[in-house]
Amino acid sequence: MKRQITGIIAASAAAPYLGTLSLLIHGVFDSSHSPHSLHAEDFIESFVLVLSFGTLGLLIYGLPLLLAFSIAALILDVLKAEKPSLPICLGSLIGLCFGAFLMASSIQDEWPLLLVCLVSGTICGGIYWLIAYGGSPKAPVT
Repeated sequence: MKRQITGIIAASAAAPYLGTLSLLIHGVFDSSHSPHSLHAEDFIESFVLVLSFGTLGLLIYGLPLLLAFSIAALILDVLKAEKPSLPICLGSLIGLCFGAFLMASSIQDEWPLLLVCLVSGTICGGIYWLIAYGGSPKAPVT
């Protein structure tokens, strides 16, 4: 159970930083310069943006993320999921839901951000699986 709790905390803490990094990457490849993408001139400015916006996101969305990942971990525990596909899918779903929540008013204009949140959630699901299950399926209990 200790590994699952550590995985929940790590995935919840990583999500805002990965989301900010994804927004920065989206800003690099976005030619329309949407208001939801980040732009930086150099590496130092990029690092400061990820650190500051990620920390702000953690302060604002940390508790809901912790709750969402805890519910997902309970579902995974009930289903006895040992393969990486289910935690990654649940992480993707959480990322997609948070992305839809953040841009509910302008979803037609900002649909690429759903992909950004989906990728961030997928990585967080992978982080949870690596920490909680050690990166390999558990041996069957006999």
